[in-house]
Amino acid sequence: KTILYNKNNNAIASYINIIKGDFDENGTIDNNDLEKIGKCLVENCKLEDYQLKSLDVSKDNEVHMNDLILLDKAITTGYTNITLTESTKTIRLNERKRLLLKIEPEYGIDQNITWISLDENIVTVDNVGRIFGNNGGETIVQAIAPDGTKLAETKVIVDNSIILESYEGEAYTNGYDKKIHIDILNYENLSCLVSNPNIANCTIEGEYLIIKALNMSNTTITINAPKYKPATYKLSTGFISMNVSPR
Repeated sequence: KTILYNKNNNAIASYINIIKGDFDENGTIDNNDLEKIGKCLVENCKLEDYQLKSLDVSKDNEVHMNDLILLDKAITTGYTNITLTESTKTIRLNERKRLLLKIEPEYGIDQNITWISLDENIVTVDNVGRIFGNNGGETIVQAIAPDGTKLAETKVIVDNSIILESYEGEAYTNGYDKKIHIDILNYENLSCLVSNPNIANCTIEGEYLIIKALNMSNTTITINAPKYKPATYKLSTGFISMNVSPR
């Protein structure tokens, strides 16, 4: 039971916390619960409403031998079936996300599951299923049972693209410098290179590509970062004529 108190230390509400299968109400589920539930079923004992909810592991609003069988299975293995919610997962380079398990029945537990990546150069995975993209490419991540049996797997794709705010545009020799946002998850050692440095030059300022037009023509700018695929920006440069007439 959970009791809520106000700031004056007066009890204002109480709740019954139900743990599926915890018939003896000691906070754990074990063979002692199985024995007591079995005896209760044989003797057709009277159950409180919260006890009915606790023992109805099959969720059919009844308590019968099938609930006992399912509970025994959960205690023995922790689950009857495990699948990953996504057969394919795409993450970005240097991104961390968690793979989620679908456990059947839902009262099962995923304890003692080992996670492995078939290619840790591309993806690493920790002991709770969080994956991290190390390099571009794809590999398989698996959930393994204590006996070494493969329970589930998913293909993980690591996208190492550099995402630009836009991939082409114009800049003017007598105008402001052009500023393009770069979207990656690691800006360390980010660089840019103009294919024709007579037309424009470029610099990297934090998350931005800064372009300064020098002469009128077309050129391309390549943005590079370690482990990322290069991105290309197509640049056209021009000149703005400003005619000012006297009043």
